[in-house]
Amino acid sequence: MILHWSFAADDPETVAAALAEIVGGQVVEPPIPPYSPGAKWVCAFDEMGSMLEVGPRNAVWKPDEVATAVETLVDSDPPEFTYNHILCRSVLTVAEIKAVADRHGWHTRFFDGPFKFQAVWVENHQYIEFVTDDLVPLYQKVFGAGASKEGLETHNKGRGQTYDDLGTKASQTDAVRR
Repeated sequence: MILHWSFAADDPETVAAALAEIVGGQVVEPPIPPYSPGAKWVCAFDEMGSMLEVGPRNAVWKPDEVATAVETLVDSDPPEFTYNHILCRSVLTVAEIKAVADRHGWHTRFFDGPFKFQAVWVENHQYIEFVTDDLVPLYQKVFGAGASKEGLETHNKGRGQTYDDLGTKASQTDAVRR
């Protein structure tokens, strides 16, 4: 469903290079304008045209009467964290994803729930979940073809796991993977 996703970073060039490594993409310079100097695209050049856009932290998109949207630089401080996140497929293993994040000093956590993924806090601000090819079937079992709203609601009600349980399990899994 999602073909591309955009977010802001303090260092778009470094972030784009790291993400390109994780998702098996290539960094491309977007047209400037309409993009701000420093913005980067990470293009997978796959069958779906999957792309990540990384803009400068102070860039926002605003509606416009003529264009679809206009990228504008703002002076206000952006929020440190947002609800905004995405789950992306990775060409790397979970350990390799963590190694890339560790190289940049980014917080990580392995989620070992009903489906599994490696979470990375890019620049320790932007939350991105990465799933490896071997873990995709677990995600599809919960949300893919053959799953249903009723099944998902039953699953959610019956999980019986608290936030603390998931955090403890994730920490134990991180320790085992090292």
